[in-house]
Amino acid sequence: MSCSDSASDEDKAQNALAELCKIYWRPVFAFICRQGHSIPDAQDLTQDFFGRVIKGRLIQSADRNKGRFRSLLLKALQRFLHDQVDKRHARKRGGDLHFVSWDDWMTEAPSHLSIREQESNNWSPERIFDVRWAATVVERALRRLGDECEKHGRRRVFDVLSSCLAAERE
Repeated sequence: MSCSDSASDEDKAQNALAELCKIYWRPVFAFICRQGHSIPDAQDLTQDFFGRVIKGRLIQSADRNKGRFRSLLLKALQRFLHDQVDKRHARKRGGDLHFVSWDDWMTEAPSHLSIREQESNNWSPERIFDVRWAATVVERALRRLGDECEKHGRRRVFDVLSSCLAAERE
C-alpha cells in the first residue's frame, strides 16, 4: 500500500464518520436538550461531542458482539456530558473548534416524524434519544426506498404510498 492509498483510506474513513455524525445529530441533540441545556448550549455540546467522536477512536472501539452502535453512542454521550460540566465553565465559548451551522443540517434533512410535546414532556432523556434515533432510522429508510423506487421508474408509486408508510399509529 502506498502513502497515497492510506491517505485516501483515512479521508474515506473521516468522510464516513462525518456522515454518521450528520445522520445522528438529532437524537444526540434531543438527549442533550432533555438534560436541561438551552438550545444554544445543546447545539454547542452536540458539536463538541461529534468533534470528539471524529477525532477519537469511538468507532474503532465498536464491537457488534458487545451491543448496538446506538448503545455505544449513548454511553459515550453520557460520559462526554459528565466530563463537560467542569470544562464548559473553564473554557471560552468556541475554543479551537470550527462550528458548523445547524441551519444547514436542519434544512438538508428536516424531520417529518414529530413527537407531540405533551406526550414527551415526562420522557427521560434516554427515551427521547431512543425515539429520535428510531425516527432518524425510519426517515433514512424511507428516503432510501424513495430513491430506489425513482431509480427503477416507480417514484409515483412511492409518492402515492408514502403517506401510508409514515402515517401516525395509535
